[in-house]
Amino acid sequence: MAAPSEPELAIRTYEALHGLLVTVHDLDGRLREQLDPLRLAHRHPRCLAAKASGKERCLAFDVTRVAAELPSEPQGRMQRCPFAVEEAVVPCLRDGRLAWVLFAGPLTRRQDLALEALR
Repeated sequence: MAAPSEPELAIRTYEALHGLLVTVHDLDGRLREQLDPLRLAHRHPRCLAAKASGKERCLAFDVTRVAAELPSEPQGRMQRCPFAVEEAVVPCLRDGRLAWVLFAGPLTRRQDLALEALR
């Protein structure tokens, strides 16, 4: 098995330090080959259960609404999805366009999470 890439290793370290799962929405396709494929979709049991009964609501929120709002919030934000999962969300903008989005969660309570640590 090949050693993890630098981005994958950084994300794993962040997860271990903060006890959160990180999901990456790779909108421009530049990270996809460097990450564990499981990282490209929300995989926490709460998220999987929510998607089983409401995948369309999940996609409408994550893919459509969040992607539309994040370019105006370059520092990221804390949010609650339609299924009450709290998460930190941080965009990566490239040439003014949304290239990828990092989701860290689920948060068990509102935390003073250093969003800059996700960058």
